[in-house]
Amino acid sequence: TLAGRLPRLCEIPEFALHTAIEGAVEPGPTTAALLEASGAELMHTHVHALLSEGGRVTGVMTEDGPVHADELVLAAGNATPRILETVSVRLDMQSSDGLLVLSNPVERFLSAVVAGPDFHVRQRDDGRLLVGGTFGAYSPRPGNHSLADDAADQLARIGEVFDLPSTPSVESFTLGTRPVPKGGMPRIGRCGRADGGDYEGLYVAVMHSGFSNGAGVAHAAMAEILDGTAAAEIAPFGMPRPEAGTA
Repeated sequence: TLAGRLPRLCEIPEFALHTAIEGAVEPGPTTAALLEASGAELMHTHVHALLSEGGRVTGVMTEDGPVHADELVLAAGNATPRILETVSVRLDMQSSDGLLVLSNPVERFLSAVVAGPDFHVRQRDDGRLLVGGTFGAYSPRPGNHSLADDAADQLARIGEVFDLPSTPSVESFTLGTRPVPKGGMPRIGRCGRADGGDYEGLYVAVMHSGFSNGAGVAHAAMAEILDGTAAAEIAPFGMPRPEAGTA
């Protein structure tokens, strides 16, 4: 039952949905573990443009000079459209801001990701609560004068929903911008050229949430990149094709 899964829930809603396959991992440690396992070389630099020759993307121009590659996967979030413009590829976005609040550690009481009409929350292994608002665009709360006020209210909302073991306080908060392509769906795949062909050597992946979807998208994308096999699960989210005669 819902009460059994969430014993500190103050009020049982009339309707609720439980998805057994969903969960959460910490982005930082998970990314570090994947990088170590892959043996990939990590470069800390700024990318200014794509390099292309004869309809093929051959690498990137960075602040440290050119870096060449047989295949380039562009997964730069909200910076993706600006980088694509350097080879005359257009990608429209409808990105929106989101406020995330991190609390101080509290006694463990939550073992699932819980989402309501105006919040979503999970408890990390260290006891801290990670709290978001709606999945729509962030807007300041009426009567508040700062992000800190909004962060405090967002955390206080969890105290209205759950009978908390102690009163949490705001440890930190961030206002980030979700990378959402126009239409709200991911954009994954090869980029078309104005002459009707595709840019060889270039593969794009931009979506929200990139971390949640990343592993599955990467698995499907690698198959397409390496042997040309188009994966059915990402086929509906291909890059928009340029109109004939456009540059």
